[in-house]
Amino acid sequence: GGGGGGGGQSGGTESKLTATGVHLAAGEFVPLSKDHKPSDPEELARVWSTSDGFVEVHGMRILPHNVDEVTETVKRAKAAGKKALYRINRDLSLSRAIGDADLKPFGVIATPDVVVHRFKHRGDSDGGGVTGKLALVIASDGVWDTLSLSQCALLVQGSASKFEHLAVGASSLQSSAGGVHAGGENETIILEGPDANFAKEVARHIVETAQPGTNDDVTAVVAVFC
Repeated sequence: GGGGGGGGQSGGTESKLTATGVHLAAGEFVPLSKDHKPSDPEELARVWSTSDGFVEVHGMRILPHNVDEVTETVKRAKAAGKKALYRINRDLSLSRAIGDADLKPFGVIATPDVVVHRFKHRGDSDGGGVTGKLALVIASDGVWDTLSLSQCALLVQGSASKFEHLAVGASSLQSSAGGVHAGGENETIILEGPDANFAKEVARHIVETAQPGTNDDVTAVVAVFC
């Protein structure tokens, strides 16, 4: 994933997908991906290493000698309700992208992070239902700009008890997925497996909760693993 939002000269509409895992019984969550934003020290250093690449936020260009000053400015702006949007060369608000070839000389790369996460199946008290399972939530920046990971986890966990009658005795090899995109004609729902209705409704709940707080793309996909 990368930082999202807006659209500059090079890329039209930018978007990112960020993933988190939620244990449905405990409501515990584990971030599964890292956003690639120009504000990240590693990403910023790569932009600085180019001859003409730079990053700006709130009209200030970030340089090695003024990082602390910029950080304080961003904090004050955040306290005043202003969102900080970091952009590379006043254009792209993410630092890794498959496209945006014109910004590749300025530190934008397409190299992904590859991470392996292993989860232990905990089971549940009655041997069925969705509690005890793991929900994988993949959502766009419109969701994560509005909801924190903990808020999203609470939405997922809170929906689990409503679907306890589903998936009794489901195989541990099965998974179910549902996805919802805000906007009727663009809505896509993928359904498969015994927990499909649960996954669909959780995705819809996430989108409907996040949508009023953003003008950005709002898309959520939820997969439930036994």
